[in-house]
Amino acid sequence: MKDCDYKVKHKTQEDALKAINKYLSQIVMTVDPLAPYYCHNHKCYHVGHSTNREQRKDKWKIMNWWKD
Repeated sequence: MKDCDYKVKHKTQEDALKAINKYLSQIVMTVDPLAPYYCHNHKCYHVGHSTNREQRKDKWKIMNWWKD
């Protein structure tokens, strides 16, 4: 199984951008910006965070400092 097998498959980059805009209109805030990216495995566009996993992990630690 690929890391992106569970993700929605958008036919075009424009469709992925519409999905991002719809999502952003329904939430109060997001930590990392979302961005469309082309998936060569599925030959489609997925939506994902535009920072890498390590950067997100570091931000999670900062945002949850009181839990330590």
